[in-house]
Amino acid sequence: MKNNIIQSIGGVVVLMYFLMGIPSTQAHMSDIEDSYGNVFSSTTLDIAFTSAQTQTTPSVLTYPGALSTVRVIMVEDKGSVASRYDMSFNFIGGNQALCDNLTLQFIDTSGITYDGQLSNTFVSGSLPGDGISTHLYVVEMSLDQTLANTYEGEHCAFSYEVKAWQDAYYHVGGWTDSEVLTDRVDIAMVPPEVPTSLTILDHNGVDLGCGGVTDNRLITVDWGDSSAPDFDHYDYQNKTGVTIAQPTVSSRTGTIADQDGLYRYRVSAVDINGTASDWTPWCEVTLDRSLISEPGDVVINEIMWMGSSISSADEWIELRNTSSHPIDLSNFVLANAGTSGTDITLPSGATIGVDGYYLISNYSDSDVNSALSVVPQFVTTSISFVNTGEQLTLTDSVGTVLDQTPVGAWPAGTLTTEYHSMERNAVFGDGTVSTNWHSCIDAVCNDTTYWDVEGNNYGTPGLLNHSSNDVSVVAKTDTSDEIL
Repeated sequence: MKNNIIQSIGGVVVLMYFLMGIPSTQAHMSDIEDSYGNVFSSTTLDIAFTSAQTQTTPSVLTYPGALSTVRVIMVEDKGSVASRYDMSFNFIGGNQALCDNLTLQFIDTSGITYDGQLSNTFVSGSLPGDGISTHLYVVEMSLDQTLANTYEGEHCAFSYEVKAWQDAYYHVGGWTDSEVLTDRVDIAMVPPEVPTSLTILDHNGVDLGCGGVTDNRLITVDWGDSSAPDFDHYDYQNKTGVTIAQPTVSSRTGTIADQDGLYRYRVSAVDINGTASDWTPWCEVTLDRSLISEPGDVVINEIMWMGSSISSADEWIELRNTSSHPIDLSNFVLANAGTSGTDITLPSGATIGVDGYYLISNYSDSDVNSALSVVPQFVTTSISFVNTGEQLTLTDSVGTVLDQTPVGAWPAGTLTTEYHSMERNAVFGDGTVSTNWHSCIDAVCNDTTYWDVEGNNYGTPGLLNHSSNDVSVVAKTDTSDEIL
């Protein structure tokens, strides 16, 4: 056998357990003669069938990993007459179907001499009877990985038998010798593959990835589906090490404990035999509830529901932060503020600072249809108010109602020869109560701080409200309810 053949498989050789059978010699004579000096010897035709592997345990094929094993076996000429031999397979025990699905390649110095199913193994050879010749075979046994789960935990016990005949009497008589090597292959318990693409979604379904920050306790831990044919369920674990059996749906919704900090999650796939994959790496998320809004933290502060002297569509609405911390306005909703009573959703990344304002307008300040000299934070052509009045509702990204205007006609603001915005009182109170609103009528409301020209438009977009009853008192509605 050439050295390069053995070296090419040296890195994957998995030792097999072989039991060598006891050699036997049989003599068959075709006639009887009287003579002197004839000698009968068991070494007249003698072969040895051995393996280079000497371990004493069965070979185990695993998945994922090595679903093949390699051994080196030798047929050695120990006799003094030329012989021919056949090598074949015998089933001993275990799973017959597994044995049938194991495939073999026999390779000798001439190349591949057999490539097929283990159960059909048949290899032939010749020995010259010189007592020293050796036929060496590299044997690779493998199982298709698609069958790994099918034969999980099963084994195949078998033997190779080599039978040699005196060359002149091949298959029909003369001297014969038989040798046997026993073998066994076990298929390991095959774990499912480790789940992939583990990530965390926030309460809006936005992907936080691993290492993200959320201001809400509601999350969904999501991962890829298992492809294992015998998959049963997932084991889901949080940072406290509590393992929960998760059904076959590859996501889990949950609620973070009611305290800020770091939370982490991981999953493992489990098959019907209870064999589990490795855990995924931890996926972490930080809960920071300091950014969570309470009712009244953001209020509807001013509405130019009638448009301006430039255009009846020159409408805008202003929000105000009454809390002591910045607030993320992403996905906040102004219900009924859009065309034909539709909702307006604030864009991702929208923020409002402490005691700050957030102006939403139909036109930019530079548009010819706009009378504004203040730059809006959000321009959308969706904004449209009904002049006869309608109730507007401000909700945060999880649907918590933060503020509302009254039902029915607008309680303030005028549409005559002058255009007066509807402003919230300095003491905000309940937005649904009409007396908590007033019209912006002070002369300062007509200043070019707010408008391109001092014309017929009155309001304080983007800045502090002004009116005869305005004071520097800041209050807000009840904040006892906490968003979970």
